[in-house]
Amino acid sequence: MSNRRRSAKPQQQPLLTEQSLLWLKLALLSLLMISALYWVGRMLADPAVMPVRTVGVDGEMRFVKRERLEQVVAEAVNGSFFSVDLKRMRLQIEAMPWVKQASIRRVWPDKLRVQVTEHQPLAYWGKGAMVSQLAEVFEPETLPQLPGLVTLVGDAQQA
Repeated sequence: MSNRRRSAKPQQQPLLTEQSLLWLKLALLSLLMISALYWVGRMLADPAVMPVRTVGVDGEMRFVKRERLEQVVAEAVNGSFFSVDLKRMRLQIEAMPWVKQASIRRVWPDKLRVQVTEHQPLAYWGKGAMVSQLAEVFEPETLPQLPGLVTLVGDAQQA
């Protein structure tokens, strides 16, 4: 029998251990997910992808001019269904003289619903304003001639 001694070769370590391979897979998956979310976000914000096609207005409007309301809404719709700034739109509508309150909601897939509540006039306030039933002074563009309303005069704090 020959006693040959085998030369001990050092065992080579694998380039990637099982654990480092797992971390690499997780990192690539995370990068892929972040990229996909970014892409989806950009697509949803693009007005050409999901535009607002219809705006419906609810509420009885005796004094708010529908044409003016439509103009304000059209100017405020500057994004897609998901990116349109509803708060800014609501504030612009509520800045209209006869509008007491406005609310806006999205209706899938391409509509906005605007709910408008008008001031209910109680009296004239001086020469260019009115007092609502909730004692709020507001200044319409033109004063309507409404029978039965009295004219009050005083400081704005007294309203």
